[in-house]
Amino acid sequence: MFKRSLALFAVVFVACGGGSQPNDSCLGGDCGEHDAVDPCSGVDCGDFGTCVVNDSNEASCKCDDGYYWDGSSCIDYFDPCSGVDCGEHGTCVVGDSNEASCKCDDGYSWDGSSCVATVDPCSGVDCGEHGTCVVGDSNEASCECDDGYHFEGSECVMIDPLFNNCAGGWCLIPAGSFDMGSPDTEPCREAHEGPVHSVTITSPFYMKQTHVTQAEWRAKMDNDPSTFTGCDDCPVEKVNWFEAVSYANALSTSKGYDTCYEMTGCEGKAGEGLSKCTVTFKGLDCEGYRLPTEAEWEYAARAGTTTAYWIGSNIGDGGEGVCGGGDPLGTLLPDAGWYWFNSENRPHPVAQLQANSWGLYDVHGNVYEWVNDYYDSNYYGECSEGCNDPLGPDPGTGRRVYRGGCYIGDAKFQRSAYRNYSLPNYSIGCIGFRLVRTVP
Repeated sequence: MFKRSLALFAVVFVACGGGSQPNDSCLGGDCGEHDAVDPCSGVDCGDFGTCVVNDSNEASCKCDDGYYWDGSSCIDYFDPCSGVDCGEHGTCVVGDSNEASCKCDDGYSWDGSSCVATVDPCSGVDCGEHGTCVVGDSNEASCECDDGYHFEGSECVMIDPLFNNCAGGWCLIPAGSFDMGSPDTEPCREAHEGPVHSVTITSPFYMKQTHVTQAEWRAKMDNDPSTFTGCDDCPVEKVNWFEAVSYANALSTSKGYDTCYEMTGCEGKAGEGLSKCTVTFKGLDCEGYRLPTEAEWEYAARAGTTTAYWIGSNIGDGGEGVCGGGDPLGTLLPDAGWYWFNSENRPHPVAQLQANSWGLYDVHGNVYEWVNDYYDSNYYGECSEGCNDPLGPDPGTGRRVYRGGCYIGDAKFQRSAYRNYSLPNYSIGCIGFRLVRTVP
């Protein structure tokens, strides 16, 4: 009985998968949980997709190149440029928002339906021999005249110094002679302002009507060193002497003129502490822009006057000299210059007060102005009577002169004869500059 039962057990074991049969195979009847199931079975990815099984044994559809899964089948990608015609001179491009637009070739612009040739606003504009057509921000043409010319009627014509000596921000300063320095009788004077001596400026020159402004500086130098930023029409300040002549060279180059300064060995960048430059001045007959000589500056600031300021004397109503920053006591300086009394301790936009008779603004106050000359306290005594076009002393200690006064200075520092000086790498928030150019 025992032997018959054992044989029956062996038959049942083999039939149900015992022995060497693999675990996922089944012979004969239903083996339940051991059935093999293909995850892709019954999955239809369409003509442009293939079912794939991931590591989690889950099926998904992988679409062919150029197709994507929309949730039920693989379909063509939509090309936003499909059907967009940009014409012969344009190309359809797709932006970040997946929208199509037309990018026109150089010299063409989109008019709403196609790329068309761009119209040059200066086409047909004739500014004459002494003018250049320029296109402004509003895409309108205008004539920019050469120095000493202004636009009149349909062309640039020479300024007549007898009737209109300023145009385009520049004033024509005539040749002539004047007495340079301050007399012993002028209140508040300093010893190095004398002796008074006759100087002749032999050639006319153009002088900028105002200080160089922050906007003008940024347009050429791409920064703004000023302490009081955010005022486009205020003087650029905190500019050292090296940086002022670097700007003069940049302006000359932009106008196509030969520069007036050769600069070598500089360290740093103009507007960010330019220093250690070796600078060679090419002379008064250089073609481009430059700083005025000390004599040119005082000659232009005085504009034919001999008083402490071009607008009058510095002697108050009671006969006393007005040297401080308090009550001007009837003197007219507050009408011509920003200084301690009226400035509220900050520079102001240029050309807000009265100009002198040659059209120059802010020669008293607002910010000091670098000039070309080296400083020597005894130089006036060395320039004999009748000296012509003086260029100043030899380098000496290397200090450079600045003139004109400052918004935080007392009245005595605003006088036409007042002189100050510093090393060429010195900058402070009340020193700026204006430029000149010799008449060709």
